[in-house]
Amino acid sequence: MNKNLYELLSENEKTIIKNYILEYATGYRETAPLDKLLQFWTAEKVDLYKMLDNNLSIHKSVVAEKEREQLETEVMSKLQSRRENGEPTFYENYLAWLRYNFPRLDSESWTNNDVDLKGVFQSQEDYRAMWNLIENQEALIDNRYEGRRITIHTPSDHDYTFCSGTKLLKIFKKLSDEFNIVGFERFRLKHSQICNEKTIRGDMYLTIHPLDFMTMSDNNCGWHSCMSWVEEGDYRRGTLEMMNSPMVIEAYLRSTIDMDMPGGSEWSNKRWRQLFIVTKDCIVAIKGYPYWNRGLEKIALEWIKELAEKNLGWQYQNVLYTYDNPSENVMYFNEAQNQWISTDYKICFETVAMYNDLYSEHKMFLSKDYPEDEEKMFEYSGIANCMICGEAKEFYDFENESELACDTCLPHIYCSNCGSEITDDPWIIDGAEFCQWCVADLPVCSGCEEPHLEENITELYLGNKETGEVYEHYRDFCNDCMKSGFYFPESACFEVYQKRAYWFGDDYKTVFVVDINQLTKDGKIVFDLDEDTELYEVGWEYKYNGYRYNYMGRKQVILNVDNPVYDLDHLYIKVKIKGDLEHPNVKTIECSENINFSFTDYEGKSTEELCYELLQMIYPDASEEELRAFKRFEIQFVQMTKATPSLSNDEYVYMLDGNDFTYEVQKNDMFHYVDELGRVLTKVVNF
Repeated sequence: MNKNLYELLSENEKTIIKNYILEYATGYRETAPLDKLLQFWTAEKVDLYKMLDNNLSIHKSVVAEKEREQLETEVMSKLQSRRENGEPTFYENYLAWLRYNFPRLDSESWTNNDVDLKGVFQSQEDYRAMWNLIENQEALIDNRYEGRRITIHTPSDHDYTFCSGTKLLKIFKKLSDEFNIVGFERFRLKHSQICNEKTIRGDMYLTIHPLDFMTMSDNNCGWHSCMSWVEEGDYRRGTLEMMNSPMVIEAYLRSTIDMDMPGGSEWSNKRWRQLFIVTKDCIVAIKGYPYWNRGLEKIALEWIKELAEKNLGWQYQNVLYTYDNPSENVMYFNEAQNQWISTDYKICFETVAMYNDLYSEHKMFLSKDYPEDEEKMFEYSGIANCMICGEAKEFYDFENESELACDTCLPHIYCSNCGSEITDDPWIIDGAEFCQWCVADLPVCSGCEEPHLEENITELYLGNKETGEVYEHYRDFCNDCMKSGFYFPESACFEVYQKRAYWFGDDYKTVFVVDINQLTKDGKIVFDLDEDTELYEVGWEYKYNGYRYNYMGRKQVILNVDNPVYDLDHLYIKVKIKGDLEHPNVKTIECSENINFSFTDYEGKSTEELCYELLQMIYPDASEEELRAFKRFEIQFVQMTKATPSLSNDEYVYMLDGNDFTYEVQKNDMFHYVDELGRVLTKVVNF
């Protein structure tokens, strides 16, 4: 009868696991019972539990040589850091000595290698060699300079010469003394520590404990990976697949100081860890973190092989093969022949959400009866179950490979403005979801005093119906308030006498204008008006001599009527006149011929005069009464020469290099132009 692995966890371990899940996987949302969350781990790790002599983890003391890659990492972190406790290191001071006291490599002074700059370096090559002294990690590990003979003139008026084979620290000591480069002694002690600790000693653990998989990339040893729960690693859901896989075991070196966990508890702190695939067909080493140590890897492989053969009865060849990916070749090194031998074994490995770290050369043992005539594929990912409901989920049931809870249990909400994820309750504004920072930038309705989307806000401007003036004084109202009387007393309702479209940045914006003369006492309160309020006429667009793009993408420039910036002789237009639909006896009249129209002939005339004269040109036989029956007319500009003016709701606009274009002008439309002083003047179309 198989052992229930969940029952092997102590109550303290269950509490630690539960707290870890709540802290880093679910955002403290209520979860299913822990035994349900670990149900797949309980079912799938039975064979590996037997392999570990019926233990969740075992350990032994190990010794291995540090890999070159690990030593280089230590050199970068300990010798090539720029700050320590807020103070510049010897590395930083040495580079500063080169960088700021002497010309840079791209300086014109380096055009001649024989120039003696400031009496220190004799050539550009010497300067570069001095720079590389402290940047070359391999040279720092070996404590040996390999390169050209260099002579440096020192402040003590002596020449210091060193050549290939000189110890690096001897060179740095001399430079530190002669040029007062601070921090050398601390640098020397760290260098000695790296060189004297080229072996790794510690307790190696083989484990299937669920918490060891959850924390496989979380530690207090200064390293993380994409599997980190704490750092929300991009592939951290892979830890669940590894935890629930029937063929994955973890090896790690435990630090002497444990890692702090949520709730004040502690857990094993991992200096190094590596995952291994274990089946009756093969034992394969995946990549190690934070470094790849072949010595530790070999110890773990041989230990796992011994345990699998002893406790599971699986038998493997005594050859340590190398699996190469992406070629998927399996090789081994023949010591007698001193060469690599390729085999006919075919094997490949795949995952689901787990980042597949089998991408280089990986050591492996193969079973004694592993077939050479067929290809085997191993998907070493286990089930990734949701850490809230505990149910098995498909790949696309999660937002991405970083998530540990499914979308059903942990729905993701993103701000409709900035796109960032909203972790707290979102602000629902007109059906859209906003974060707390973006909602503060939305316009607020003066009626209901609630934020709204820009498209659901109407600007209500004050104006004077008698004079045609529109003032900068306005209030924002949402669509609901506009429809329901602005949520104000009946006496405060306004007469909206004009709807206008005006330039707002690069777009048109619709506003409404209310007559200031019709405001009641309550209405003035809404607009915050009193006897001291100063009103200024609006200027919708002040770039009257500049270019801009309208909503149709055409380049336009505002005309200065009294001092045109363009010569507009002989503009050809085609006009279509439409009668008021309430007077069906008035027909639509279209002029099929182009009209030669010179705008400069009408300079200084009112909008009304311009409109009537255009109508008379097109419909010369019509009476004044008939012309007054027309409520609107359209002007289509064709065959443009230098520029094309058009009548818009706001202003005279010239269309430059555009296509045929139609504007519709209606009765009582506002007509703006700019005078010689840059003032925006207003006329009302009234015909």
